[in-house]
Amino acid sequence: MCNKCFKGVSFILKNIAIIGAGKIGQSIIKGLLSNHFVDTKHLYATTHEEVSAKEVAERYGIEASTNNLKAVENADIVLVTVKPYNMDEVLKEIAPSLKKESLIISSAAGYSIASIASFLSTGHKIVRMMPNTPVAIQAGVIGFTPNEALSPDEVALTKELLSEMGLVEQVTEAQLDTITGVSGSSPTLVYMFIEAMADAACQQGLPRQQALALVAQTVAGSAQMVIETHNHPGQLKDDVCSPAGTSIECVRVAEDKGLRSAVIEAVIAACQKAKS
Repeated sequence: MCNKCFKGVSFILKNIAIIGAGKIGQSIIKGLLSNHFVDTKHLYATTHEEVSAKEVAERYGIEASTNNLKAVENADIVLVTVKPYNMDEVLKEIAPSLKKESLIISSAAGYSIASIASFLSTGHKIVRMMPNTPVAIQAGVIGFTPNEALSPDEVALTKELLSEMGLVEQVTEAQLDTITGVSGSSPTLVYMFIEAMADAACQQGLPRQQALALVAQTVAGSAQMVIETHNHPGQLKDDVCSPAGTSIECVRVAEDKGLRSAVIEAVIAACQKAKS
């Protein structure tokens, strides 16, 4: 098992609590455990129901329960991954049991650092982050914002921890709402796009599973081209389009049906929802 360190601090010896191990919480658990970044005996999770807590414990080999206070009392890092409308209740509950030096990381969309701090003692280390579900396979995107209580070394440590789950960018708190729309919510658009392309392939005669496999790889490969070549996607699009060919015909119909506009408006709507 690896023993990753940052400036002498061993992550594997840090006690980490995941409060609210739903879809995002479990994605984070998978990401942290995937490369043995943290030992299972140092990871504790909670859920709202006993049944789901038992499922989480069995699935990941960690301790899990419905007891938030037990989870945080010895935790060095507390990741709160509950819904925004549950944050007041959860923070009010766990605040008396938090260690003064513990790091609080929240993934609640639109729930400000100031709101978190209002439940905690002065000087508490707080980080807001916005992950997306691909963190479960170490292919996520995470934006994060620390408060002023974190030292530069602690900010770097936080980024190191989150980097185990994908691409990490430090942004301003205001920019987190944009990260929510662009990376947190937009995988839904990508999944819908893949499903629609596979539907078309199926209508044109390909078996469903074969269609899904081919389309998913097409999307993944195209995204990798953007990442690795550093070329503008418009340039890569032009490279595919031959005069009077199939690709430019595809572009013509997509533009006619408003694909670009629909995507822009959908992402803006998600960003505005996060802000509200």
